[in-house]
Amino acid sequence: MSQRREAVEEAYAGDIIGFTTHGGVRLGDTITDGASLQFTGLPFFAPEMFMTVVLRNPLRTKQLQQGLMQLGEEGAIQVFEARGRRQLAAGRRGTAAVRGGSAPPEQ
Repeated sequence: MSQRREAVEEAYAGDIIGFTTHGGVRLGDTITDGASLQFTGLPFFAPEMFMTVVLRNPLRTKQLQQGLMQLGEEGAIQVFEARGRRQLAAGRRGTAAVRGGSAPPEQ
């Protein structure tokens, strides 16, 4: 990956650009200076694998929540919270093993 970065005033279709804003632009947003466009969004798949997230150090709860929410916004995982409990679970599509976890048993 290139670590080179430069500011640009305009970009064209097919260009890969990055934004330095936090919270202003989300995955799947369409950016245009022309007519307002409306898309139905990215496909949403039901997760096939779930993992409960437990912290060894409860002082890092905020960092964990921020990290999981960022992964959720990027579409890498879906984040679930149990009702009445402060326990988080992550769900993802596919059955590949995740570090610290395991794939579901074959049926």
